[in-house]
Amino acid sequence: MSQGNKTLREWMHALDGLGMAIAGSDERHEADLIRLFHDLVCHSPTPMLVLGLATPSTARLESLLDLEATDSAVLSFIGPDMGFCLSRGSEGDHLASVILPHRQEETTAAGATLALACLCALTQALANASPAMRSDKGDMMSQSSMLH
Repeated sequence: MSQGNKTLREWMHALDGLGMAIAGSDERHEADLIRLFHDLVCHSPTPMLVLGLATPSTARLESLLDLEATDSAVLSFIGPDMGFCLSRGSEGDHLASVILPHRQEETTAAGATLALACLCALTQALANASPAMRSDKGDMMSQSSMLH
């Protein structure tokens, strides 16, 4: 499952694909999507792409996933200098907003579960944080395309 040594363009493309998968997923796929996100974060081609995120150890992440603590697993990526807000509507709609350090705007996403909403927001925040680093502007996804 390892993303290995990807080029910047390949890594950003994988991040975009993961964001789309998260946005269209449900609780049955939470653990696998969290693992994929962890793998991408751990194999970032440059540390600047994941600046502000905390990176839990694989052992810690797997222990949380073994306990089916997917909300805690996703929250373990929230760095100490990040802002975040989580909410659930009365009809079960889940929303998450995150703001990376030194950024002016938050990124908000919806998801079938709290973990998926937060994971989607994190993925979008990373994708939106450094558009200047992308080699192909056509690969950029709009923030609204990942919301549902």
